[in-house]
Amino acid sequence: MPIQEVRIASDNAWRNQHKQSIQSAYGNAAYFEFYWDDISALIDQETNHLFEYNRSILHYFSKMFQIDLDETKSYEKQTEEADWRQRIIPKSTFSEWPSYDQVFSDRHPFVQNLSILDALFCLGPACSIYLNQVSKILEEL
Repeated sequence: MPIQEVRIASDNAWRNQHKQSIQSAYGNAAYFEFYWDDISALIDQETNHLFEYNRSILHYFSKMFQIDLDETKSYEKQTEEADWRQRIIPKSTFSEWPSYDQVFSDRHPFVQNLSILDALFCLGPACSIYLNQVSKILEEL
């Protein structure tokens, strides 16, 4: 099935579960209250297809961090533009992530590469600076 055709369950149980999990994990984060309404609204957005749902979340963060997205309508094996597909690898062995204070940093060491929500709720407006710093490190690899 093409990714654009994958539908989202219409009940709100999964949405509420996600929001409760995020609130439980980040409710005490320094900037949680500042961003929570927007994140909650993203989770609650009404759309029928997973692709559009994920795309709107991507657009929210790209606008927040002033990142221009060059979207394609179809898969391109090679491109003339900057190609970040192989740079952003969730399971990468990159181990030089700069640390910042996380929710449980008083009890646990820094956990790198968690999520954009971790960085956003913990760093707030400084998240943009952090992402630029990481981006420069990755460019040098």
